Amino acid sequence: MVLRCRLLYEYITILPNEQLAFSWAWEDDLEDSVMTSVDIHFEKTEEGYVRLVLVQSGFANKEECDQHNYAWMSCLEKLAVLASQKESFN
Repeated sequence: MVLRCRLLYEYITILPNEQLAFSWAWEDDLEDSVMTSVDIHFEKTEEGYVRLVLVQSGFANKEECDQHNYAWMSCLEKLAVLASQKESFN
């Protein structure tokens, strides 16, 4: 079986250091894709850190929501490890 997957997205809002919003869906051979919305805000804290607030909405069911939650958590945990390293990203 050959699975053909492609990510469909369109950026809605790009505000440097503030917000990133985009539509998101898989296009594949298994099922109808549901277009979701992803909204990410970056907030500077009083301690000088950056808080990332991510909301993805528009799922067809709880199972899809849970799958995306797991994937986002995995990505954000890796990002936290990178951010904690002393070397600059520049």
